[in-house]
Amino acid sequence: MTFTRRHFPTTSALAGSAALPGLVSAQTAKPPEFKLKLGTDLPATHSVNVRLKEAIGAIAAESGGRLAVD
Repeated sequence: MTFTRRHFPTTSALAGSAALPGLVSAQTAKPPEFKLKLGTDLPATHSVNVRLKEAIGAIAAESGGRLAVD
């Protein structure tokens, strides 16, 4: 199919409507309901801190963004 000026309005309208759900959901994102702070006196490369980073990622994923750990 060749692309002509006649097809441009239809094609651009379809492309715009396809991108709309992504924009709407990005605007309605809520901040975390709970925010926690966590700190240790160990170096960042220590195994405790490495595992804490993994746990924080898992907590964020499982809570659906309701819990944030800084």
